[in-house]
Amino acid sequence: MLLLVGIATGYKGYAQIPDMPLSEIVAAAERSVASAKVTSYQSLYSAHLKDHQALYRRVTIDLGKEFGSSSSSTDKRVSEFAANPDPALLALYFNQGRYMLMTSSRPGTQPANLQGIWSDELRPPWSSNWTSNINVQMNYWPVETCNLSECHLPLADMIADLSQNGAKTAQVNYGANGWVSHHNIDLWRQSAPVGMGTEFATPTWANFAMSGPWLCAHLWEHYLFTGDESFLRKVYPIMRGSAEFCLSWMVDDGKGGLTTCPSFSTENTFFAPNGTPASTSFGCTLDLALIRELSTNVQQAATILNTDFAFATKSAPSSSVCPTTRLGDGASFRSGQSIMRKTSRGSATCHSFTLSTPAPRSRRATTHSLHRQLENRLRGGLHTVALTQVGAAHGSSDYGRVLKTETWLGSLSRC
Repeated sequence: MLLLVGIATGYKGYAQIPDMPLSEIVAAAERSVASAKVTSYQSLYSAHLKDHQALYRRVTIDLGKEFGSSSSSTDKRVSEFAANPDPALLALYFNQGRYMLMTSSRPGTQPANLQGIWSDELRPPWSSNWTSNINVQMNYWPVETCNLSECHLPLADMIADLSQNGAKTAQVNYGANGWVSHHNIDLWRQSAPVGMGTEFATPTWANFAMSGPWLCAHLWEHYLFTGDESFLRKVYPIMRGSAEFCLSWMVDDGKGGLTTCPSFSTENTFFAPNGTPASTSFGCTLDLALIRELSTNVQQAATILNTDFAFATKSAPSSSVCPTTRLGDGASFRSGQSIMRKTSRGSATCHSFTLSTPAPRSRRATTHSLHRQLENRLRGGLHTVALTQVGAAHGSSDYGRVLKTETWLGSLSRC
């Protein structure tokens, strides 16, 4: 039996009212079915296969395998992984991630969100939004290294939309220049903090104001992999606008430098000096690393495009703004110039972002700390392992150690 399904929407854009009449939406869905009806199954299948293989066959991975492992069912291979390491299962996991991205993020579509395109619920967990304090970034970490550059474009389009709303949020909420976004983005390009009036809201995620610089890293990475100067020229104002916000957001640290305040190591809490749990601080590692990377990228982009030298120089990073990362014991992270002990072994490792930045001194310290964190957290369980980007963009000599750790974690992580 061949089942043909047509789907259409009245959504016309984040800044437009979805007021398309129902009859027009139904007619649009019917047209796609009518078009498919006159095409044979074999032709439909061949077209699908051609489209799939054009992307999927760009990359292959072979991690080897244990004898007989690939003949078992996937659920059995997962449950037995700790006792019987199965490298081929990790390759399957890698390929599943590629498949999910290439089927849920194509030019002209929305970017891949928390549930992709497979949610069967009207109101899915987290509303099937884009959680931008690490999750949407994780969706796209392998996109360029897996030669799926065109699948990156929906995210770039969303960032462009977000920068428009984010400029209003920066001005209204903070009296700041540029644009800002926080930890949660929806179809309407929500850029302000969320969670007001809910019992579970906490500043450690709701008030994270650094997702703009983090998202801009994807714009720069797309340019690095494609060398497309027309793309870079198009997105440079977005990167510049995020850097403008950072300049407005930073404050005097009282020691002749600049820092961020308030600051949140997103989804991490720590013990304040008086021993009470806290989440709000100043100058957290993640903030400073993101700002440093954005500033560096803006400076390089301005040089490539031969434009905006005055601003690029103004926003250039300095050691007074982003001091060298200090080493904790794996259960702590830096806040300002202090090492703050974490309250739990939670899942977030966002403060290890410096592993993917070009600063070798910071990267060495952070790699050492990350190994300690992972050892501590595995004792209490871990639901997200976010290491796939670590060091890859800059050829870190520590990447082999991190990859080895990630493989080891495969048996214990639950995504």
